[in-house]
Amino acid sequence: MLCALVVFAISFLSRMEESAERRSVAVVTAVSIAYRDYGGSIMDKSKRHLAWWGVGALAVAAVVAWWLLRPAGVPEGFAVSNGRIEATEVDIASKIAGRIDTILVKEGQFVREGEVLAKMDTRVLQEQRLEAIAQIKEAQSAVAAAQALLEQRQSETRAAQSLVNQRQAELDSVAKRHTRSRSLAQRGAISAQQRSFDIFVIQSWMTTAPPLRAPELRWNRQKLRFLLLKPL
Repeated sequence: MLCALVVFAISFLSRMEESAERRSVAVVTAVSIAYRDYGGSIMDKSKRHLAWWGVGALAVAAVVAWWLLRPAGVPEGFAVSNGRIEATEVDIASKIAGRIDTILVKEGQFVREGEVLAKMDTRVLQEQRLEAIAQIKEAQSAVAAAQALLEQRQSETRAAQSLVNQRQAELDSVAKRHTRSRSLAQRGAISAQQRSFDIFVIQSWMTTAPPLRAPELRWNRQKLRFLLLKPL
């Protein structure tokens, strides 16, 4: 009976995977040793009967142990194979040269596309950025000051043009008065006293009116002065 149990255990284990067979070799060896010890030392029939039952129990325990320690089966849809996976090395670099401050991944760690791997030391870049911002603000202030000065000059130009137009209107009025007074004096329509008064008014305006830089006004003013000096 003992031989039958041993043969059954060996044949059962031999039908399993190679890795499982290796795991159960120690258990079968222990069963054989136990049988030998019990068979050699126990001579009477009753004790030998108990030894056989012990060996059978050990054989059953060996089968149960193999069953519990057997490798898990491969799920449906999967396959197991031996091989070697070669990694693809990829060199990474930043667009701006600098020093790395913190590395966020470990060697051999799986990463995804777009994942942040490291952070650069941006203190120097931040200082350069602040300096550039300060220069931009300074340039903007200079542009604003130049714009204000331009507006002031344009306002002064408009005021000067308005003054020129006013002086031109006054000059035209005085010239018309002189022409009319001269024409009336030549025809004897006004007295010499009225003519003298008209000349006095014209000369007073030319004396009190502020000088202007406009070339056309200067020429018209000189022309009017010449007409005043011209005899009738």
